[in-house]
Amino acid sequence: MAVSKNGLTVAAANDAIIESNGNLGSVIMASFSSQGPTDDLRIKPDITGNGVSLFSTGEEADDDYFSISGTSMATPNVSGTLLLIQEYAFKNLDTYLKAATLKGLVLHTADNIGSAGPDAISGWGLLNAKKAVEVLGERGGSTRVFENKLPQGITHSMEIMASGTEPLSVSISWTDLVGNENYIANSSTPALVNNLDLVVKKGDTNFYPWRLTSVDQNANNGPNQVDPFERVDIMAAEGLYTLFVSHSGNILLGQDYSLTVTGVEPKPVLGSLEFAEITSNSAKISSSIVWEGEGGVSSFGFIWSESQEDFDAQATEINLTNKAEFFKTLSLLKPNTTYYVKAFAENLDSKIYTNLGSIKTLASLAELSSVTASDVSSNSAVFSSKILSNGGVEVTSTGFLIGRSAGFVSSEGVEISGTLTGEDFTGSATNLLPNTTYFVRAFAVNSEGKSESAEFSFTTLASLAELSSVTASDISSSSAVFFSKILSNGGVEVTSTGFVIGRTAGFASSEGVEISGKLTGEDFTGAATNLLPNTTYFVRAFAVNSEGRSESAEFSFTTLKSLAKLSSVTTSDKSSNSAVFSSKILSNGGVEVTSTGFVIGRSAGFASSEGVEISGMLAGEDFKGSATNLLPNTTYFVRAFAVNSEGRSESAEISFTTLKSLAKLSSVTASDVSSNSGVFSSKILSNGGVEVTSTGFLIGRSAGFASSAGLEVSGTLTGEDFAGSATNLLPNTTYFVRAFAVNSEGRSESAEISFTTLKSLAKLSSVITSDISSNSAVFSSKILSNGGVEVTSTGFLIGRSAGFASSEGVEISGMLAGEDFTGSATNLIPNTTYFIRAFAVNSEGRSESAEISFKTPAALAVISNPEISNVTLTSALLTSNILNDWNAEVKEFGLILGGQENLNKENGTSFVSASQKTPFTIQVNELKPGTVYYVRSYIENAVGTNFSPVFSFQTKADQEKPALKDFSFDDELRIGIDSSLMINLRVTDNYKLKNIQIFYKGIRQKLELDNWEFTENLISEGVQAVDLRVEIPKRSFDELGMMHYIRVEDEFKNVFESTISYTYLHYPESAPYQVELNHIGPKVSDYRMIGTPLMSAESMENYFIQAFQKNDPAIWRVFGLKNQAIQSLKKEDLPEPGKGFWAIANKKAILRYVGTVSKVKHHNPVFIALEKGWNLLANPYPFMVNWEEVLAENEVKITSSLSRPVKFEGTYQFVDEIMPSQGFYIFSLEPVTIRIPFLKNNLSANGRIQDRPEEEGWELKLTLKNSKGEEQAWSSLGVNLGAKQGFDRFDMPLLPQLSSDFSIKILEDQDENFYYSRSIIQPKDTFDWVVELEKRDNDSDLLMSWEITGTLPDGHTIIYQI
Repeated sequence: MAVSKNGLTVAAANDAIIESNGNLGSVIMASFSSQGPTDDLRIKPDITGNGVSLFSTGEEADDDYFSISGTSMATPNVSGTLLLIQEYAFKNLDTYLKAATLKGLVLHTADNIGSAGPDAISGWGLLNAKKAVEVLGERGGSTRVFENKLPQGITHSMEIMASGTEPLSVSISWTDLVGNENYIANSSTPALVNNLDLVVKKGDTNFYPWRLTSVDQNANNGPNQVDPFERVDIMAAEGLYTLFVSHSGNILLGQDYSLTVTGVEPKPVLGSLEFAEITSNSAKISSSIVWEGEGGVSSFGFIWSESQEDFDAQATEINLTNKAEFFKTLSLLKPNTTYYVKAFAENLDSKIYTNLGSIKTLASLAELSSVTASDVSSNSAVFSSKILSNGGVEVTSTGFLIGRSAGFVSSEGVEISGTLTGEDFTGSATNLLPNTTYFVRAFAVNSEGKSESAEFSFTTLASLAELSSVTASDISSSSAVFFSKILSNGGVEVTSTGFVIGRTAGFASSEGVEISGKLTGEDFTGAATNLLPNTTYFVRAFAVNSEGRSESAEFSFTTLKSLAKLSSVTTSDKSSNSAVFSSKILSNGGVEVTSTGFVIGRSAGFASSEGVEISGMLAGEDFKGSATNLLPNTTYFVRAFAVNSEGRSESAEISFTTLKSLAKLSSVTASDVSSNSGVFSSKILSNGGVEVTSTGFLIGRSAGFASSAGLEVSGTLTGEDFAGSATNLLPNTTYFVRAFAVNSEGRSESAEISFTTLKSLAKLSSVITSDISSNSAVFSSKILSNGGVEVTSTGFLIGRSAGFASSEGVEISGMLAGEDFTGSATNLIPNTTYFIRAFAVNSEGRSESAEISFKTPAALAVISNPEISNVTLTSALLTSNILNDWNAEVKEFGLILGGQENLNKENGTSFVSASQKTPFTIQVNELKPGTVYYVRSYIENAVGTNFSPVFSFQTKADQEKPALKDFSFDDELRIGIDSSLMINLRVTDNYKLKNIQIFYKGIRQKLELDNWEFTENLISEGVQAVDLRVEIPKRSFDELGMMHYIRVEDEFKNVFESTISYTYLHYPESAPYQVELNHIGPKVSDYRMIGTPLMSAESMENYFIQAFQKNDPAIWRVFGLKNQAIQSLKKEDLPEPGKGFWAIANKKAILRYVGTVSKVKHHNPVFIALEKGWNLLANPYPFMVNWEEVLAENEVKITSSLSRPVKFEGTYQFVDEIMPSQGFYIFSLEPVTIRIPFLKNNLSANGRIQDRPEEEGWELKLTLKNSKGEEQAWSSLGVNLGAKQGFDRFDMPLLPQLSSDFSIKILEDQDENFYYSRSIIQPKDTFDWVVELEKRDNDSDLLMSWEITGTLPDGHTIIYQI
């Protein structure tokens, strides 16, 4: 177990000396602690813990403790500490660390013991738990702790900015697979199965992890091939580093690993501040976030000011949001002005600024304020404007342009010179037309040209309105209608019109009567009333505008004649039979009145022919008449009349009443005489002209008895008849009776009569019912005879069955009025038949009337108010109850729901209860969220429908976006197999979905362009959840694939949009990506550079074996470039986008690549890391790449170090358009990483990249041929002014050698003994090269030839010495 790969082997040490600041002072290893390393030089032990004299449990008793030493004590010490670290992780990070993470963390943070780096005595050092948890606590700030998985054939990379204040340390830790058993003693074969490699790079410098090189030596100058924990320490780290995690050999299932980094810069780091697109009022400022630091950059942008001295106090801050677009265009700047700018960025740690930069805007045309006009008259105006900005240079002239139409051409306007005072200038226009709209623009001229202001319009002053002559129509005796027309409104709105009328020609306006006018368009009318008939009037029209009042010419007309007009009649000297009338002629109708009088009648509005006519006596305009023989206290109606040549007219009608008198009565008649009663009747022959207030009878026992001595019997008056009955009379007795009547004039009596009484029971009339309702009724009856004696009580008996016994009925008291009596029953039951009899009681007994029946009508049923509960987004529970159905059939009952407060069955939805049970409950669904609904209960029977009051409730509002519950698709589309992309999704909403669309387009399209294709709405409105399977056609893919996102909207306009997803083209074995090898030949010049745009798991060698059906170097060869040297490929050399290869073949074939195109995204295209020197690359995409677009995509500091691409087609050639699968060389002065853009039309430019000027010089090409004349090797040497010594863009790597039998080597001036295909040097007086020609096959002849290109300097020659 001590040598286990994945375990933690613990060494023991004495108690450490810890300094006051918590750092390790010193520690001494325990003498008994075992030492490593393993046979394969793995670092063992891994970690050291305190293992000397630890106080621990004993074995003698349950409470036995003692001090003990050993690695067996150091190990639990370390184990317990690791558990505490796990507890810290769980409490603070909400997760437990993986074993590899925990192991890596403590090895990373251990305090070194002895010399730098790990050793075979203490491992990585003394466990430091404090530092371990500090690394966890600071992760994301100055530390990083990740857990990741490395797939087969993939390299992970990460950029790290060093803090510069402490060492930068990077480590990886992984749990390795179980290895093969090895029983060989002292075997150095590594036990490691999955060999991960960690390297940290800065520029062309690689930093490697620690490893043991012997029992007592370590190093960090190369990869560690044996340990499952690797750590790189960079002591004086500054700037940006890139760490790479890769693997050697196969890791078929991938490998989980844990990464720990310390010494990270927590602050953000910004790139340089740059300026572009500077105009007179704007400038583009840009920077970049080189490093985001702790928690990522939360805010970033610029601050800028016009003041350098007081920059911080006056600066304006601009915050940006898109980190990929760290730029801002400043606008509204002053021309020809210097501004000062800083970029800033802020994260959780701090806020940092760049150094202060400055820009100066360009000069521009002057900027002017809008024109204002003053002193405007009908023919002139004064204009003024202001120079808002002189454009940064002096304004030499100003003025104004005036025209008659909006937007007039400047050359067509009239120019008016301006007078400049400071920044203000004025100008005057004369000879203008009155009440005319003009358009004016100010102008100013400076050295940049002439500028104009916005256009301004004004109108010259107006005048009084002009009117047409008046015309009159509809002339009557008392009225007329006038017309006129506004010929001109004087240029302003007419605010009022009308007419003025008088009785004399040319009357003063103030003396006339003014009549308002009604304006319609330009016409207006007015009407005059109360005119005198047959009279001449004079009229003028008038109109008022802001300039004053104008009048038309005067017009005259004469009114028509008419009937006379009379005043109302007045009455005087009224008596009971006469009256005097008077009236007045208000108007004679324009002609003479020939007669007057009055007409009198008894009814209002009587016809004149039915009235009595009374002649009038005329005195001037007044006339009178008298009426006699009138009835007393009687209302009469009177109208005056007058006659002229136009006819007869009458006044309004009045009424009057004659005086009153005593009433006159007929003789009394007696009837229904019984033993103790009698009924008397009489008639009012005349009421004396006033109301009779009471009637009755006087009864006495002697003829001619005095009225005061008689018995008075009240009379019941019916019309002019009245009756009375006498009771308590003595039976069989003679009585004397006189009728009497009383009015306001007194009491009168009739002639006297006599009668003799009888004896009997009272007699009653049948009962009469009235005012019958569902629960009440009124009954009446009449005492036909009191039986000659007094009736002592009356009433009614009511029962539920015909002929009910009187004792079983309910008795209702009667109210007697004379001989009539009434009673009322309440609390009756609706829709019920009742039986009723009247009764009366006198001294002779009780008598009852005949029985009648009646039925109460049915009543409206009664229902309770609705109760509302369980209200949700789309539903509610409604409850109500039938309170009373009154024993009548209920036709229907339920609830009405609607959106209006005045709710009824017509505007609401009825929910009829399906159950006859009460109370009843109705669940209403499919309501609209956030909506007010109104509800009321209703019940219907034969009588009608009864409603409860209206109540309201509101459903809950839907404010949540739709949810995308499931979204799945294949991120790789298999070309030739799949014809489309199938997308599966599940969408839900709180209420109802309205629209679901998928937007898609090719990956090479720009994100920001509005050219997305999209599906139609995938659903019908109203669903709440939907599962969809959507097919996106293959035609929507471009050479890389397709990007797509989903947009969902519900009925409340809540919108959800998914992030953009990508699907990439995958070429399977059934439909591979094919590249034809068309160029064949046996010569060095037949080599070609190739590549593939696919990420493939198959080696390049296997693709060639598959293409040529064999692995035969006589048929084909493939090479790569590594460390500036051509090398044969290994089986593990996999093709990948951007990686180039040398290839040659002696017959044609097709390479069939299987794999996926580069999985680029718009923020992450293909990146290619270039080494210093020559790099063998290939087009990483399945479409042409324009090198001009590549240069435009990368910063100048990168592209300036690059040569142009060079391809090989027999000779080296510069190339700008790199075709798919094309390989090429690029020379770089420094190690850089370049971006290869993939967007269509990424850069629209004309022309080609300019060639670097090749300075004058010459070149000697040496060619070695075999006996067949085939080129077998070649090289060249020469001079060029731009060349460096031994290693630059002129000295290209050797081509792959076809045969080891032939070679050309230029031995002089090489860089580190590396041989180039060309050796080009700077000029000097003497040029010496040593060329070695090697021939190892003595059976073939060798032919060398040479060719000079360029021009040798004067006086120079080439000397060949063999």
